[in-house]
Amino acid sequence: MKETFAKQYDGAKFTWKNGKGIADASELGIEAGDVPYDQLYDQSVSGMITGLDIKSPKTGVVKRFALVDVVIFFHGRVVKWIFESLDNPKLIVTIYNV
Repeated sequence: MKETFAKQYDGAKFTWKNGKGIADASELGIEAGDVPYDQLYDQSVSGMITGLDIKSPKTGVVKRFALVDVVIFFHGRVVKWIFESLDNPKLIVTIYNV
Protein backbone atom coordinates (compact mmCIF):
# COMPACT_ATOMS: atom_id res chain seq x y z
CA MET A 1 0.00 0.00 0.00
CA LYS A 2 1.20 3.46 -0.82
CA GLU A 3 0.05 6.46 1.24
CA THR A 4 -1.79 9.14 -0.69
CA PHE A 5 -2.49 12.80 -0.10
CA ALA A 6 -5.25 13.39 2.46
CA LYS A 7 -7.19 16.48 3.42
CA GLN A 8 -5.22 18.24 6.12
CA TYR A 9 -6.66 20.40 8.88
CA ASP A 10 -5.10 22.76 11.41
CA GLY A 11 -5.14 21.22 14.87
CA ALA A 12 -5.76 24.69 16.35
CA LYS A 13 -9.27 24.63 14.87
CA PHE A 14 -10.18 21.72 17.16
CA THR A 15 -11.07 21.95 20.84
CA TRP A 16 -8.94 19.34 22.65
CA LYS A 17 -9.46 17.59 25.97
CA ASN A 18 -7.93 14.30 27.16
CA GLY A 19 -6.85 13.18 23.69
CA LYS A 20 -10.16 13.98 22.06
CA GLY A 21 -10.64 16.78 19.58
CA ILE A 22 -13.89 18.25 18.30
CA ALA A 23 -14.58 20.76 15.55
CA ASP A 24 -17.45 22.09 13.50
CA ALA A 25 -17.28 21.30 9.77
CA SER A 26 -17.91 24.91 8.79
CA GLU A 27 -15.01 26.10 10.97
CA LEU A 28 -12.74 23.75 9.00
CA GLY A 29 -13.95 25.13 5.66
CA ILE A 30 -16.00 22.05 4.78
CA GLU A 31 -18.93 23.11 2.64
CA ALA A 32 -22.41 21.55 2.53
CA GLY A 33 -22.36 18.26 0.66
CA ASP A 34 -18.60 17.76 1.06
CA VAL A 35 -16.93 15.15 3.24
CA PRO A 36 -13.92 15.93 5.47
CA TYR A 37 -11.87 12.90 4.38
CA ASP A 38 -10.07 11.24 1.46
CA GLN A 39 -8.89 7.75 0.58
CA LEU A 40 -5.64 7.27 2.54
CA TYR A 41 -3.89 4.64 0.43
CA ASP A 42 -3.80 3.94 -3.30
CA GLN A 43 -4.82 0.34 -2.68
CA SER A 44 -5.76 -1.71 0.33
CA VAL A 45 -6.08 -5.42 0.92
CA SER A 46 -8.68 -4.80 3.63
CA GLY A 47 -10.76 -2.39 1.54
CA MET A 48 -10.75 1.34 1.15
CA ILE A 49 -9.39 3.18 4.17
CA THR A 50 -10.50 6.80 4.38
CA GLY A 51 -9.39 9.54 6.71
CA LEU A 52 -7.64 12.85 7.16
CA ASP A 53 -4.49 14.49 8.51
CA ILE A 54 -4.28 16.99 11.36
CA LYS A 55 -1.23 19.21 11.78
CA SER A 56 -0.21 20.40 15.22
CA PRO A 57 0.23 24.18 15.28
CA LYS A 58 2.76 23.84 18.12
CA THR A 59 5.04 21.08 16.83
CA GLY A 60 4.24 20.89 13.10
CA VAL A 61 3.74 17.12 13.46
CA VAL A 62 1.06 15.68 11.18
CA LYS A 63 -1.09 12.84 12.53
CA ARG A 64 -3.13 10.62 10.24
CA PHE A 65 -6.65 9.62 11.30
CA ALA A 66 -8.91 6.91 9.85
CA LEU A 67 -12.67 7.27 9.63
CA VAL A 68 -14.25 4.85 12.11
CA ASP A 69 -17.89 5.97 12.27
CA VAL A 70 -20.45 8.21 10.61
CA VAL A 71 -23.54 9.18 12.61
CA ILE A 72 -26.56 9.84 10.40
CA PHE A 73 -29.81 11.50 11.46
CA PHE A 74 -32.97 9.58 10.55
CA HIS A 75 -33.60 11.96 7.62
CA GLY A 76 -30.29 10.86 6.07
CA ARG A 77 -28.31 13.93 7.14
CA VAL A 78 -24.81 13.33 8.51
CA VAL A 79 -24.56 14.55 12.10
CA LYS A 80 -20.88 13.80 12.71
CA TRP A 81 -17.81 11.91 11.52
CA ILE A 82 -15.53 10.15 14.02
CA PHE A 83 -11.84 9.46 13.34
CA GLU A 84 -9.17 7.52 15.22
CA SER A 85 -5.42 8.11 15.02
CA LEU A 86 -3.61 5.36 13.10
CA ASP A 87 -0.74 5.32 15.59
CA ASN A 88 -2.64 6.00 18.83
CA PRO A 89 -6.20 4.61 19.06
CA LYS A 90 -6.87 6.74 22.16
CA LEU A 91 -6.48 9.91 20.07
CA ILE A 92 -9.92 10.57 18.56
CA VAL A 93 -11.38 13.50 16.64
CA THR A 94 -15.02 14.24 15.88
CA ILE A 95 -16.21 16.67 13.23
CA TYR A 96 -19.78 17.87 13.68
CA ASN A 97 -21.86 18.71 10.63
CA VAL A 98 -24.02 21.47 12.13
